[in-house]
Amino acid sequence: MDKFLKYLEYVLVHEGGYQADKRDPGNANGGATNFGVTQAVYNEYLASSGKKPQSVAAITRREVEAIYRVKYWLRIKGDELPLGWDYAAFDLAVNSGTIRAIKFMQELANRHGAGLEEDGVMGAKTVAAIRALPREALDKYIDMRLNFMRDLKAWDTFGKGWTSRVEGVRSKAKSLLK
Repeated sequence: MDKFLKYLEYVLVHEGGYQADKRDPGNANGGATNFGVTQAVYNEYLASSGKKPQSVAAITRREVEAIYRVKYWLRIKGDELPLGWDYAAFDLAVNSGTIRAIKFMQELANRHGAGLEEDGVMGAKTVAAIRALPREALDKYIDMRLNFMRDLKAWDTFGKGWTSRVEGVRSKAKSLLK
């Protein structure tokens, strides 16, 4: 099985189905999401596919896969990252954006002397730097994510669930490390 599809299953467990909780900062200014896809992202996808706008509640599994592959997986170069890192970065990218996922990797690699530009772009140098990191660096990456989330205004409302998700990602990602 394509590892993207395997990891997508893990991510979708956390993303869930349709919801429109106005307190959720991931709902793009009080909008709705379905399978983690915001209405705004779905509108972009439909427009790029030459389709008419419709509610994200009607999104299909095929559309979800296409959006996640192009908007998240390919941008983080998931197929080029080491096992464990690929899943951790993918879940972070989905939850907090690809730029943040990549910048956290670049910042961490720089702590190990990589000398990368922290630009949020996943290039060959960033991939190589991640491959060169020691195993324990993955924990630090996941810690960076959790620390970022703790500073969000919605932490008091969603912190328990976010922590559960991140610790689940940590456990799964570490089990994938070679």
